[in-house]
Amino acid sequence: MPKKAKSIQLIFDDDRKKFYRARDQLSGVVLLQSLGNVAVVNIKVHVFGKADTEVTEVCQDTDGKRQNLVHKAEKVYLDYFQLVCGTDDTRGLSIIPEGEHRFPFSCNLPTDLPSSLQRHKEKKVTPNAIRYYVHCVVNYSEKKSDNVYKPFQVQHLLNVDDPVFSVPPSPLIEERTVTSLACIPGDIKLTASIARQAFLNFEPILINAEIGNFSRRRLTALEVALIRNEEYNAEGVSNTKSYEIAKISTGRIAARQTIHWSSEPLPLPDYLTPTLLNCPLIKVNYQLEFTLKIPGAENITRKLDIIIGTVTNEIISQLQINPPQSQAGSRHNSTLSANPDTPPPPYSVLEPNNLDDQTPSAPEVDSMAAVAIN
Repeated sequence: MPKKAKSIQLIFDDDRKKFYRARDQLSGVVLLQSLGNVAVVNIKVHVFGKADTEVTEVCQDTDGKRQNLVHKAEKVYLDYFQLVCGTDDTRGLSIIPEGEHRFPFSCNLPTDLPSSLQRHKEKKVTPNAIRYYVHCVVNYSEKKSDNVYKPFQVQHLLNVDDPVFSVPPSPLIEERTVTSLACIPGDIKLTASIARQAFLNFEPILINAEIGNFSRRRLTALEVALIRNEEYNAEGVSNTKSYEIAKISTGRIAARQTIHWSSEPLPLPDYLTPTLLNCPLIKVNYQLEFTLKIPGAENITRKLDIIIGTVTNEIISQLQINPPQSQAGSRHNSTLSANPDTPPPPYSVLEPNNLDDQTPSAPEVDSMAAVAIN
């Protein structure tokens, strides 16, 4: 009689699903293939999700030497177990006969889960991420087991039509006096605005702007960039990284020239990590940065805060969200507080440290093309 199964896979009922949202049912089967009768104590499925951060603080010791202090934190959002075969009594054994066997599982996701956030280009599990995955363990005895991991992506319902986002940001108005080589003064004026505060992650941002160059100096350009800021917190210490996602420019602005932009589009990548507001350890926010470049003088730089959302009122009305149903299994440490369509690769028995290597997800175009600016 074989001591172990030939292969074990986790298969979701919809393996092409890009995201799961609040109250969605995550369901699937454990597919086990055996060349003969296999004795198991039990087969367990664990649906898990957490945010974890690691922040390095640079400080000095008592001798004045520089040292790095590493602060870590984590917050568990999803922790659900389901026994799909056998019992919790380790003294008993279940015999799984030769062939292919399917053991179903299901889990209704709680409300207000933060969106997934991780760097898929990394080759190992890294901190400063929000991850969700299903873990299956086949226990043959108290000391022998097989483990399979399969990640899934969560997208928080952030409605761009929410009334809280209905008021557009206040227009930017900035005026400055500069002098030419002949020491003749002249004014430079920048006025800019956007009609909305919140946008879906694939739609362009329409920009209205007027640059009045009333001086005798030629200006390099007005540049408008979308900046993503990521803030990580651990044990009271925070670290912020900023990335330039997209940019447009007017080109040179001649002396005595005025340039007008009316609904000038700033194209965005097909997928952007949405604004992340509901995780105390990780924050993601976006800003439009306007930079009027003035040769030989200080540039004019101003910013507007914007929201990258995930749904609209229309999308929400089309979503069929069923109320949670009772499930077999138990939920432990499940946190409900508010404080990335391609089929996935085949999954075999995976070690936890290889979890990111196998992650099926929507392509995070912005993180591949983004330029770190600090």
